[in-house]
Amino acid sequence: MRLGELRKIIKEVVSDVGVITLKSRAVYGGQASEVENFVEISTALEKFISMSWNKLPSESVAKVLEAHKTAANPVLLPQDEFSFLKSYVDQLNKTAPLFYAMLTDAVEDQAAQIINVLLPKTTANLDELTAFNTKLGATLKKFNVDGEFTFAGFDRGTNWYAILAAGTLTYQYFLGCLDGAIKYLETKKAYYESKSAELNYKASLAALEKEKEFTEKGLIKYIDNLLDLELKERIKNIINDIKELNGRANAELHTQLVIATKDLVAILGDGAEFHLSLNPPSYATEQGGQLQIDYKKIHALNTAETPETKQIEPPAM
Repeated sequence: MRLGELRKIIKEVVSDVGVITLKSRAVYGGQASEVENFVEISTALEKFISMSWNKLPSESVAKVLEAHKTAANPVLLPQDEFSFLKSYVDQLNKTAPLFYAMLTDAVEDQAAQIINVLLPKTTANLDELTAFNTKLGATLKKFNVDGEFTFAGFDRGTNWYAILAAGTLTYQYFLGCLDGAIKYLETKKAYYESKSAELNYKASLAALEKEKEFTEKGLIKYIDNLLDLELKERIKNIINDIKELNGRANAELHTQLVIATKDLVAILGDGAEFHLSLNPPSYATEQGGQLQIDYKKIHALNTAETPETKQIEPPAM
């Protein structure tokens, strides 16, 4: 895991001085406790437990984390489970502030419009690295709406590096299309792992009275066409949500982004990953590899009125 990502996880559960803080309250007359930030605490503690320097006994707290790993905040814990959790956090807080301070010193802040790129695991030599960079560079150029992506640096000791979107609209449309590309691959996998696409294809043939023409090749083409239509519709919606075109015709921008997103799908399919900045803008969040984009916030930011220039009155004569 990248140091910056680790710091981001821990930052969500520590105070200004690096102390892990349980946000909890006793309920049912002290027989249980409700933990408001259990999900964040659980994620952070899992990282701490896996660290080689941390020698604290973790069996009891690990069972608590496992028992509630699918829960959503706030999480209600029986008092014995809460006691295991609090005891572990109290012990960990003897060293956690120092570790967090060292981690903060080691990690540089990132600009909001940074995109972090993970190289495919198959990138084993310089020729493959060059080929990937060439493919990525060509793809990113196709997302240029109001400014290109530039190289921003390497992440320390990993196969990650950072790119920066110079244009706000370029960044916003890239995020929307990245979300679309991820969903494209997920949908494609779901189609091939289920019978629904095959049944729909057979139904379409039956409607044309061509039941005997079913072939695997035809099914693949049917799925590809369906995915293509879904992608075009998704990008159409992205443009309608963001609304700002930077002087471009809607149809022109739509064609450009469809082509760029298909290239992005291929790069993701090769095993590359794209992740938000460690300090993303307020309208974008990421959890478990899934993007959440608030297009209402984007539109509000893009259309915010510029304050009128205050007129300077001439000096009194």
